[in-house]
Amino acid sequence: MLSREKMAKAATEVAEHLQIIENIRALQTAQKEISNEIKAINQRHAELQVELRAFKAEVKFEALKETQIIVNAVQGSLNQRLETLSNKVAVMEATFFPGDRYRAQTSFGLGQEPLERTPQLESSKTAQDS
Repeated sequence: MLSREKMAKAATEVAEHLQIIENIRALQTAQKEISNEIKAINQRHAELQVELRAFKAEVKFEALKETQIIVNAVQGSLNQRLETLSNKVAVMEATFFPGDRYRAQTSFGLGQEPLERTPQLESSKTAQDS
């Protein structure tokens, strides 16, 4: 009987040992699967970072386009107002200084070339000086 008990005990130990080996294999398989999934997650993370950079660049570009449109609109409006103001000043100057046409025409040209003096303007200028 003693040998049967030893044999049963040995068989139990062998079965436990085989079960441990099977558990180790399952753990190794699971570890490989986890490793593969981590690699896939890292790859997707890298792809998302690239997409995010591209998205940020696109958003910045669109913001710059919108800003340029606004700046152009404001600049156009400002230029129109300056032109209107220049015309009003020229009209006022012509009203208050009717004999000085050359000055009224060229004083507020805002970067434009001055008009050439014509003989008529020269003669009116010399008549005023006398």
